[in-house]
Amino acid sequence: MIKVNYTDLASFIINKALKIKPQEVVLIRGGYLALPFLEELVITTFKNGAFAELDFTTNNIYRRRILDVPEEYLSVTPKHLLRWIEDVDCIINVGGDLKSAILATIPSPKIRLYKKAYYPYWEKIHNRSIRGAAIGFPTIEEAKFYGFDFEEFHDIFWKAVDIDYINMRKVEETLASKLRGKNNVKITTPNGTDIILNIKDRPIFLDAGTLEEEDIIIGNIHINIPCGEVFVAPVEDSAEGVAVFEENYIEGVKFTNLKLTFNKGKIIQVEGENKEKFIQILERETGDKDRIAELGIGTNTRINRITGYNLLDEKISGTVHLAIGGNRFYGGQNSSTHHRDLIMQKPTIYIDGELLSL
Repeated sequence: MIKVNYTDLASFIINKALKIKPQEVVLIRGGYLALPFLEELVITTFKNGAFAELDFTTNNIYRRRILDVPEEYLSVTPKHLLRWIEDVDCIINVGGDLKSAILATIPSPKIRLYKKAYYPYWEKIHNRSIRGAAIGFPTIEEAKFYGFDFEEFHDIFWKAVDIDYINMRKVEETLASKLRGKNNVKITTPNGTDIILNIKDRPIFLDAGTLEEEDIIIGNIHINIPCGEVFVAPVEDSAEGVAVFEENYIEGVKFTNLKLTFNKGKIIQVEGENKEKFIQILERETGDKDRIAELGIGTNTRINRITGYNLLDEKISGTVHLAIGGNRFYGGQNSSTHHRDLIMQKPTIYIDGELLSL
């Protein structure tokens, strides 16, 4: 297995990726399986003269928090968090991919209440432009869930993290330069995708593993680890056509050849295996839940296969992912209780009629 130096990784995240400054308050969230890494993040934050607050939980607490609490309490917005978040400068989330699968075991009305109650909190984070990071963390239970031997899953993940971040930014800047100032994006795939989006006047974001001044100026204040995509929020009513997604996991359910038809930016038809489940997932969300939110192009050449783990799959070099739901974090105008990325493989992309070389 690849040996991971959590001390060095924490130093990279705190010092280079997020550039934590003295006196800043950093909220660090994660579970017990990631404890060695969480410890290094906390200590490195303190060593920088900043303040770390650890929000430590488990998958079972997350599940029971929604499932066992009476609805009258579950529906209450945590006003203390609205006050406390005023003092937070950065949020780091570690792991948590299985939370999506856990939601599949909980009745939809309870999930809807929980999300609605916490939505003002998430909105406050957006409105304050709190920078942050989503960092994956491979576990034995995740490997089992996605059908992998843990050692293989572990190495696929950490190989994707062990990249040349300077070169990644150069690659993404080259790709982004081909999108800036353009209007129409057309995407086709061998299995039936034929969709047009408009990106006129929308900022082009890089997910290159570090937040630089040029990112923050345009509102790009969030990184993923592993990183590797160039993304943009299309004009919300511009999506027209059909998008087919070969293999995606949403809340513990595998969707194969999910086919979504868009008109004026909104989903008007759902086809494919488990389409009823997909419709159920959409029905329990609120706001612009079924509207186009994001176009992303993967750039990480260290990932060479679909795993089901979204944070990995959406970064695969040469893939495209479209998202539906909220996109105010990405330079858009959608407001929703969810943001769901769906990956398509082997895309052909045309920018204002010209073929885009990936």
